[in-house]
Amino acid sequence: MQWKYTPLAEGLGYYSDWHVADSPLVWLYEPVSIGTGPNTLAIFTVGNNQDLWQTNFNLQTTADISPWVSLGGRASCPPVVALRKHFVHIFYVGVDHMLYHKMWDGGKYIPANKGEFEKIGGPFLGGPLHSLAAVSATPDTITVFGIGAKDSKLYRYDWTEGKGWGKADVLPGLWADSLKAVTVASPYWDVFGLSIGGGINHVHFNAEDPYEFEEIPGEYIGLEAISSKPHRIDLFPLPSNHTPIHKVWESGKWISETSLGGWALYPLKAVTHTPGSLAVYCIGNSTLYAQVCNRQTGKWSGWVAMGGTMWVNVG
Repeated sequence: MQWKYTPLAEGLGYYSDWHVADSPLVWLYEPVSIGTGPNTLAIFTVGNNQDLWQTNFNLQTTADISPWVSLGGRASCPPVVALRKHFVHIFYVGVDHMLYHKMWDGGKYIPANKGEFEKIGGPFLGGPLHSLAAVSATPDTITVFGIGAKDSKLYRYDWTEGKGWGKADVLPGLWADSLKAVTVASPYWDVFGLSIGGGINHVHFNAEDPYEFEEIPGEYIGLEAISSKPHRIDLFPLPSNHTPIHKVWESGKWISETSLGGWALYPLKAVTHTPGSLAVYCIGNSTLYAQVCNRQTGKWSGWVAMGGTMWVNVG
């Protein structure tokens, strides 16, 4: 695995050189990263022994990643993670198509033992195409979504502090893959994914009314979604022509759509560090590219080559 970082809050003016992270195995899927605090990250991926592995990054101490730690498990897909308070919730679909869960507080794991995970339910789709999503829409809850392996329906499970897991709920639509879940404000959440017809399914939940469901027509091969500021969703569909799009949803409606140009092999990865900031990354012709959105004008910088040689997506 290769990695680089920037200590700057805005722009693409300075990045470190590429670093090579020593690893005990060959990784099956792209890394999955999540910010756990100022200048800190937790990074997860799956080894070719199908164990789940974790490393951590701290810019203020070592500015390097920590040694890899095996969490065990038998994963058939990239993990998904979500931050609730100071806990990272970790999910994966096993080779048995069951959904598994573990949480980490920065020091200890729950359940504590290597290879020990909560079994939530199933059967669910696995594979490399991101058939899971998770979000924490309130400080005391975590919601995970999985696509049924037999019926292509989207299932929702809620975990509540002090109560544990509730029963599964079925959401509208028929779903294929590329799930992403975001929250724009507590207790709201939105989940996106590809429909079995190649369009984009979208479910909005406000904790009071029934689910609001729409299918965005088109021919897409993947998507990314992030909330860059309250009550806004930035959706990045990747059409079949591999030229990514930026769609903006604010206060309950779509307000703009912009082509980002270029050519992306995989769906984009988007990041935000403060309200209004937004950057995206993609792999094009085996090289990493980046764009930054100007928070004052809303205009994109254009693609800038970051170098590197990659065969899986950026994480």
